[in-house]
Amino acid sequence: MTVAQKLNVVSLPAAADLSALQYTMIYIDPTAGNGRAATATAVSDVPFGILQNKPAAAGRAAEVATVGSISKMVAGGTVDEGDEIMWGTGSKGIILSGATRWTIGIALSPAASGELFECFIQPRFVET
Repeated sequence: MTVAQKLNVVSLPAAADLSALQYTMIYIDPTAGNGRAATATAVSDVPFGILQNKPAAAGRAAEVATVGSISKMVAGGTVDEGDEIMWGTGSKGIILSGATRWTIGIALSPAASGELFECFIQPRFVET
């Protein structure tokens, strides 16, 4: 059973409707103004944390688990315990791949695509 443990949660205004994106990676969108939470779309987006709730409109509170938290995350592909996690389509967690990327953290449990897994949130920049 996947559980969330020790959450350091920050509340930010949502940049858009994020109601379908609970437990996906969030970054702070510099183009939305006022520190708004948004889903990542580019490898250069710096991860901030994992969305914990379902804000249904721009401006609503997005509760984001941040550094040091152990949070649930939606898998975008097969994930194994100990894998370093980045984000893929829909800001879902996938195994680190590619040359220069930001990661969101480390998988603490396995999951198949679409399932939840535990992620230790520890963003870092990786150059290979």
